[in-house]
Amino acid sequence: FSKNNSDGTTEEAIRSYSSRVVNRAYSALFQAIELRRLIERFAKVDMRTVAPDARSKWLGMLQQRAASFARENALLRQEIQQVFFPGSSLHVDEGVSIQSDADLARAVERLHRSAFSNNVAIRSALTISTQSSARAIKSAAFWQSLERAETLAKGIVQYQAASN
Repeated sequence: FSKNNSDGTTEEAIRSYSSRVVNRAYSALFQAIELRRLIERFAKVDMRTVAPDARSKWLGMLQQRAASFARENALLRQEIQQVFFPGSSLHVDEGVSIQSDADLARAVERLHRSAFSNNVAIRSALTISTQSSARAIKSAAFWQSLERAETLAKGIVQYQAASN
């Protein structure tokens, strides 16, 4: 930060960065929470048996949230990479195969868990508290978790597009 802020506002640049990243992590988590709510709201309904328009609308809402999550997560990953993983890229080659509504529900649950744990790691690293620690955010496992969550979101979007 001091290299990029030669005008002496390093502390402000760090505060601004931390705030931006924490807010972006919350925004991604919000999308994951909304995805999970949409799945849970219709958990007892066999969505294959509802009117095609209703199913299409439900899948469209899921697609919109998953796409929003993927965008937020990509921006979050880029912000974090600049500081914690400059010049590196770990690629998770884990394909996502969603073949049914049950697979879709499991993928949304995995996405929610990843978003939640990523948010906890980011808050721990970038906010001041008695439990602050940047250890988790600096790990390859965290980086892979960010990428895995994004891959899950893209898989959810693809399933929805294929099912419309």
